[in-house]
Amino acid sequence: ALPILLVDPARFGGLMLRKGAIAWSEAEPGNNEDFFITRTFSPILANLPRIGFPQVALFALIGVTLLFYTDRRLAIFFLLLLAYLTASIMLSFALSRLRYPTMIPLFILAAYGIAQLVEHFQQKAWQTTTFMRILRRYALPAVLIMLMLWFPMWALTGSPPPVPPKRQYNALPNDALPLNVVFDDTVMLVGWRYEPFTHWWDAAENGWIVPEKAYTIELFWQVTRQTEADYHFYLACIDVDVRVCGVDSAIGSVSHPPKNTHQWQLGEMYGEIVSVKVPPEIPLAKSVDMRVGVYRKEGSDEATTIVNVPITNPSDLSSVTLQTLAAYQPENMPAPPENLPATKLVFGNDTTGTIALRGLSFPTETTVGEMITLQFWWEAQTEIQRDANLFLHVMDANNQLVAQGDSTVKPGLFTSNWLPDYPVITEIPLQMPDVPGTYTLYIGLIDAFTAERWSVDAPDFRPLLGEIVVR
Repeated sequence: ALPILLVDPARFGGLMLRKGAIAWSEAEPGNNEDFFITRTFSPILANLPRIGFPQVALFALIGVTLLFYTDRRLAIFFLLLLAYLTASIMLSFALSRLRYPTMIPLFILAAYGIAQLVEHFQQKAWQTTTFMRILRRYALPAVLIMLMLWFPMWALTGSPPPVPPKRQYNALPNDALPLNVVFDDTVMLVGWRYEPFTHWWDAAENGWIVPEKAYTIELFWQVTRQTEADYHFYLACIDVDVRVCGVDSAIGSVSHPPKNTHQWQLGEMYGEIVSVKVPPEIPLAKSVDMRVGVYRKEGSDEATTIVNVPITNPSDLSSVTLQTLAAYQPENMPAPPENLPATKLVFGNDTTGTIALRGLSFPTETTVGEMITLQFWWEAQTEIQRDANLFLHVMDANNQLVAQGDSTVKPGLFTSNWLPDYPVITEIPLQMPDVPGTYTLYIGLIDAFTAERWSVDAPDFRPLLGEIVVR
């Protein structure tokens, strides 16, 4: 909840009011403590009167009011306990967890309140002038307090309050990444940006994510022409062609009040904060795509058809990839290999980031035409800004290139998604020449986009690894 407070205080306040109203009113969502459901699993509860959470809270309020007149310190203790439980759990935005811990002090207070009321009625206090004195001293304050608490909660349990307000922009914010991708010649994804509080969890803009944490961004939309259709979008994490996780929603309905695309006017740009929880089963240390696509729903509620909307400008793709990410569990980093001979090669600079080759192993003798395997142990020393590819050069006695191998440094994991200090172990195949002889082996990294070699302490940025004898 604290990151929400930092990003949008109005949204935080509105959600807290809404959550408090639902939690303490008669609106019992199905995932909350529900007496009528719980009693089916307990013979004890099944024999009790059908009293739900609001009724227990009501009797507890009466109980704490009566207790206030007989033992003020104890009453204040229970009030502070309830306030602490409510505040601490509400801050987690976990409405379903509120009622379980608060039920303990509420039951105690409710039992006390009922016992006191029964005692007064047994003394037939209502038949004497004592009744009016008790009414003024106990009941009226309790009713007033109850009304003061119940009325605003009851009022808020209807339609959600208009917070957070829908974010509308005149232009794309300076910190947003422009896209200007048009779907169906109608809906434009103008750009996107990271939400600031994702920095609390190893920001996705660094190239990695953490399982069971949130990937949260803001998408900026507008229409290029008036439309009667309501478009939907998905933000999904894709591993090759498999959707690992994602969120689907109507465009314009994420923020409040909902305003679907058929209500939009030309020139209006809306920003919507979208969050996807990364599942624990996401593959680790493997690059995945974060994609946005658009679709329409056609037909009736009984027979709805999903129609995928292609990108009409600049291409006919079905979705746009915002970025690639890799998931890591920093607390469970793999142990570095112990069987690889150590090396001290460092590639890159402040612009690209630096990658160290910590260990390397390859056969020094082989046969003609054989496919050998080289084992590498890499580590990113800093955040890697660029994607790099690996090249291997096999040179003959005349310093002529006779064989080579080109690949990503780690197949399936782009270097821009490497977590600093995380051991990256990989095996790369390389086919040997068909002519016997003694050959020299060189290595290097090149930029995946510019094809420029990454800097390293070696001539031509191409370090010598050693010799291979081919028989």
